[in-house]
Amino acid sequence: MPMKRKSALLLLPLLLLSSCGEKVDFSYTDDPELIYLTRNGDNKGSTSNKLNDFVRLSNASELVSRISSGESVFVYAYQFGCASCAKVEEAMTAYLRDSLVTCYGLYDDKDTRSTENSVIKKAFDALKKSFPALAETIGDAYRTPTGYLIKNKETIYSLTFSYDKKEDPIEFEKKMKGLINYTSIYEFKTAPAFLEFAEKNDCFYVYDDKIATSGIFMEKVYSRAIHSSKPTARIQYSYLSSEDKALLAARLGSGSADNFGFISKGKYQNGHYKDNESAFLSALDIYYGKQEVETSEDSGQASSASTSASASSSEASSNETTSA
Repeated sequence: MPMKRKSALLLLPLLLLSSCGEKVDFSYTDDPELIYLTRNGDNKGSTSNKLNDFVRLSNASELVSRISSGESVFVYAYQFGCASCAKVEEAMTAYLRDSLVTCYGLYDDKDTRSTENSVIKKAFDALKKSFPALAETIGDAYRTPTGYLIKNKETIYSLTFSYDKKEDPIEFEKKMKGLINYTSIYEFKTAPAFLEFAEKNDCFYVYDDKIATSGIFMEKVYSRAIHSSKPTARIQYSYLSSEDKALLAARLGSGSADNFGFISKGKYQNGHYKDNESAFLSALDIYYGKQEVETSEDSGQASSASTSASASSSEASSNETTSA
């Protein structure tokens, strides 16, 4: 009996250590009742503790454009020197680092909330004007920090923060986990991040020609990709530097702005969706399945309906290169 008590006491520190190191799982989910968000591929592998390293600083025109195109967005408004923002910063940073969810940041680097120079004011004013159904929730008092999950032009959810005390990172992550579908769509604005991702992950990739309602990704890919656990890489071509474009051209064997293709075991098989739309649509059917998915049950069927990248090369490939 004494021996058993001693063993239990020896295990106690291990249990406490496990509790302190608790991790929240942000793997792919597909619940039609929740908002679908993409992942920020440029953040993958980052160990930074700075919030500004994880948000994508945004503005009124980008948010309006994305929502107009049918994309759901996570918006976080914060300000330099804001005491309440400081209480949320550690938890928000940990959440964005662990989940990789794409977060569009509205940031004022000084107290400009009530002026026309305020990024936050301009963005919220534009959202209310463009999408009147969101106006009541956004209101007129643009307090920081403020977070919104905007599902579409008519549906918005306001996040709650503990303004009087510091947010607990694990509890915050648990709360956010239950509000969002974590898709397998990874967005990239830099070439090195995409190429590193491609070395470790087989995926379908597409260069998004623009952030607008006419963008190829939102028109043809998004509605399929959000319902699939298979990785999709969205390369936002208009954001790439000239060095990034040159690096991708050298690695993929093409500098075209309308690239799409498959990556399998470090090998790229690609085509051009503007030159051959039928091949592009066939590639989507091969990767995601022919039936567009509407529910999580159907999503499982779509996930299993796949072929290897090598089998799809006759449909989508005009070039093949190997990742170095």
